[in-house]
Parts: sequence; C-alpha cells; structure tokens
Amino acid sequence: MGFRYTFTDKQGYLLVTIIGSPANNDEMFHYIDSLFREARQRGYTCILVDETRATLRFDILDSIFKTKIPSLEVIPTQIINMALIPEPHSIELYKFFEGMLRNQAFCFKVFDDVALGEKWLKESCSNAGQRNRPYAYTAIEKQSYVRINIEGQLNTVNDVLVFVGDAIREATAHKTTCILLAGHDVEMDLDVSEAFKVAQTMGDYIPLLSMRIASVPSAKNKKLQQFFETAFQNRSISYRVFDSEPDAEAWLLTRECRATG
Repeated sequence: MGFRYTFTDKQGYLLVTIIGSPANNDEMFHYIDSLFREARQRGYTCILVDETRATLRFDILDSIFKTKIPSLEVIPTQIINMALIPEPHSIELYKFFEGMLRNQAFCFKVFDDVALGEKWLKESCSNAGQRNRPYAYTAIEKQSYVRINIEGQLNTVNDVLVFVGDAIREATAHKTTCILLAGHDVEMDLDVSEAFKVAQTMGDYIPLLSMRIASVPSAKNKKLQQFFETAFQNRSISYRVFDSEPDAEAWLLTRECRATG
C-alpha cells in the first residue's frame, strides 16, 4: 500500500492523516520530523494524528519512541499537545507508549475515537493557551484579514516567537494570509541581538506561508518595530509598520489576502 500522510489546517490545531505502513525506520523518522516541522512552520502547538488507516510495526514504533526527535527542540513553545487515534489493534500498544512519554517535551494522549481526541485537544489547548503567557490577545475577522489586538509583555525571544505562532494560527483559522497587529498596549523590550534572532528565525519560515503583516505599534515600540521591518524585508517577509490602522488596512488590501485551498 505504501506510506502516505497529509497535513490539514483545522480550527486551532493541525490534523495529520496517515495511510499505509512505513517500510523502515528511516521512512518513519522522516514522517515524525516532518510532522513537528510542519507544526512549527504553520504555528501550531496542538496536533491531532489520525492513524485509523495506518498499520505500524512494533519494532519501528519502539525505535521512534526511544529516540529524541530533533525537531521538537526548535519549536518555540513549552508543550506540544498531541492526540493520537490509532487503528483498533494498536490502541493498547499506544497506551503503553503514552505512559512512557509522560513528562516528556509534549503531552501525548491516545483515544479510540477521533471526536474524543478532538474534544480533549481543544480543551487542552484552550486551557493552556494564554494562561501562562505574559501576553493576551484577541483575534477579530475583518475584510479579508484578521486584526489581532495584543496586550501585556513580549520581552523575550521565546515570547515573541510563541506570539507569532499564535498570530499565524489565527490567520490560518480565518483562512487569510494577511494580519494586522494592533500593538498599542503591548510592552516590548528586546536588545538588538534578540531582535535579530527573532528576524532570523521568522525568516526561515514566514516566507513559505506568503504572509503579509501590518504592525501598528505604540510610539514607544515604533523604533524596534522599524528595525523588524528592515530585517524582515531583507529576509523576504512582507512586513510593514504604520502609524494608523486605516493606513495599515489599505496596504494589506492592495493584494488578495484570502488563502486558497
């Protein structure tokens, strides 16, 4: 049958659908690494894996779960929530691995029904989402773009990258590639080296998503935002800083913002 997998954007999580069986460890390792890198690229910390049409060998699974996955180390967040729905004959085996993975880099739970996995995932991601973060935001769907109001603090590289993931996830959920960041009430305190690290990390992934981002910062944060504007443009990121939201909106709407597919 071969081994195939697809990634689908859902409301608040990434759906991974697997069909068939991997031929060897290398094929399975490639899939696992692709899964976490795809989640990072799309800005997700919540993943639902549907393996109900897959057949995975114990020896391959055992090798996978005993190995540290490199791509987990580069996801800018503390916990990845993963709900996995295996094919019926593998449920008990995965329950064993669920115990093995306790206290690891991601929260892994096994379910025998897709709806139950989705319910747990949505509850876990909602409860863990903004509760322990130094910022809060609201996302409002506008004409062809999403407006994200943010308040609180973004004073570390990790906080900024996690927020970027939140923003991308919201844009994906609203089926748009355009974001207006309303940052009048957020505090940012990054030095040049930290700001450069943010720009470098985003430059590896944002261009792949064709995102267009307009930022309307406070007067205090404008200089830092202008640094980002220059650094991002040098990395092919479509990012502009504006003094007013009407100007930001006008720039966003100079191109088609609706995501396809």
